Amino acid sequence: MTRQEKVAYWTQRVKDQAVSGLSVKRYCAQEEIPVGTLQYWRRKLGVAHSARQRDVVDFFPLVSV
Repeated sequence: MTRQEKVAYWTQRVKDQAVSGLSVKRYCAQEEIPVGTLQYWRRKLGVAHSARQRDVVDFFPLVSV
């Protein structure tokens, strides 16, 4: 696997985990990959991780009438 292929592969894995709705630990168990490996690639690719990313709520400004 070339370097470009490896980066593309792990970029997709990181994206898949992010949209899966699963924690890193659960996603890795499901996909049978070491947690440390996914975390390494998240750092290498510069992907920020928020444990509460799924719990974000949209707020709307209140307008007085």
